[in-house]
Amino acid sequence: ELPKWRGGPSHNYPSSPGDGRSRTAFTFYVRNDGVASCSPERADEIKRSEQFLESLPEVTYRVIKIFPWGAKKERLLKLTSRGVENVRATQVSSVHSYSSIRSVEMKDLDVLVIHYDGEHDYTYKTPVAMQVVQDIKSRLDVDRNTVKKKLTYDIALKYQEKVRRETLLAEKDEGEEGVQYVTGSYQLPTQRSKRAGKLASILGSTEQQRIEVAVDGILLDSTSKEGKAISEFIRNFGVLAKNPATAATNVRQFVDGLRDYVLANRGPVLAKLQVEADEDVSRPDQLSIANVVESCLEKSILVPLEKKIMACLLQTTQVHDQTIDKQIRLLRHQGQDYFGIVPENQSEDQWSSSILELDFMQKEDTPIAKLSCLLATARSIYNTVNFNRRRKKVALGFLGADDFLPIFIYVVAHSHLDMMETLSEYLYAVCDPSQLNGEGGFYLTVFNSALQFIKGMDTSNLKIPEESEEVSLLSQSFRTSPREGRRRLDFYSSI
Repeated sequence: ELPKWRGGPSHNYPSSPGDGRSRTAFTFYVRNDGVASCSPERADEIKRSEQFLESLPEVTYRVIKIFPWGAKKERLLKLTSRGVENVRATQVSSVHSYSSIRSVEMKDLDVLVIHYDGEHDYTYKTPVAMQVVQDIKSRLDVDRNTVKKKLTYDIALKYQEKVRRETLLAEKDEGEEGVQYVTGSYQLPTQRSKRAGKLASILGSTEQQRIEVAVDGILLDSTSKEGKAISEFIRNFGVLAKNPATAATNVRQFVDGLRDYVLANRGPVLAKLQVEADEDVSRPDQLSIANVVESCLEKSILVPLEKKIMACLLQTTQVHDQTIDKQIRLLRHQGQDYFGIVPENQSEDQWSSSILELDFMQKEDTPIAKLSCLLATARSIYNTVNFNRRRKKVALGFLGADDFLPIFIYVVAHSHLDMMETLSEYLYAVCDPSQLNGEGGFYLTVFNSALQFIKGMDTSNLKIPEESEEVSLLSQSFRTSPREGRRRLDFYSSI
């Protein structure tokens, strides 16, 4: 449930005594594209997000459900405000919330697969499979953004409470001198040309979605050269798996070759869909067709093969995964001082926003999306540190590696990712080399360094506290759904 805005006289306090200006808004940024705020406007924004998801019209698709054993049955697939419903005749046989969806992907031009947490995959066949996937992904984006907004709202609310108490104490101790504090906010401006906006309103999709649909249509077409190559490669992966040490590298080489082929032979056609390219070519947020093609290739090749590639890597990483998991069970109960985080950099909310960002790696299905989670985690750490420094009147400055790494290790140790060593090796092997040469590659190296540090930490004197049933349920819920874990965490914290 959305935390209620507790505004009123007790929260309308002046920024300094006697200046007559009241502060009901308390904001700071914890991501490069969002604001942590407990202002009434922010609360309304969260409500609007929830209402938007609830107000989306119910959409029903007539589909053929393909069972794991090969049987096929007619079904209705309904997208509602509650989630995804599987309807048999007139009876709803299953309902899955959007937060329980790990990913959704195209398996063929007319076949889609929905991956749920803790349950078998649901495969459907329909001529409008692409439309179904786009619709589900749009609703997933709204749901996940709302979860993050709720978390940052709660963080800001707690900070405001603390600042209010500090301000009142300072006024009592210092009389008319008072203590001023600084808040900051950041909003990433959205830039869209009129031409792009008009085309989106006509076609009902963004520029990126239009290019994705075009590329998916090529890659999933069993009659195209690209589609035939992908089908044959996936079908013959067992040959590569006979040499587990090189299987992942060979997959990446195939993706690179096919991407270059698509850009060389399909690039001019795809460029016509890039309506903003002639507006301002110097814009830093200019959409890259190469990146869209890379993302589509990852969905078409790497997602179907992910488990098989992981199985190859596990032959050498499983022991390391077990060591890390054992260490983390001990480290998760330690405070920030134990990790060497200096007092001026410590987070009063225990880096919950950063941990949530990292946990979302488990929800993403493509390597490029998983790297984005690492970047979001790093940005959240930097922004939280800067805010804390403003509050404590500590000079802002560059957060060096010696200060950043202990924080990142703390976040990793308190996250709920599975098979971290295998995940790290998987990303190194299958990520786009151009991504690894940039910011994403840097923070992947930091992630790997954190894992190596955790493996080598001396935890011989640490013991795992006896867990109550509620704590065990909380840990399990975070592994299946960060949203459910956060809900239970709030509940148990209030007891």
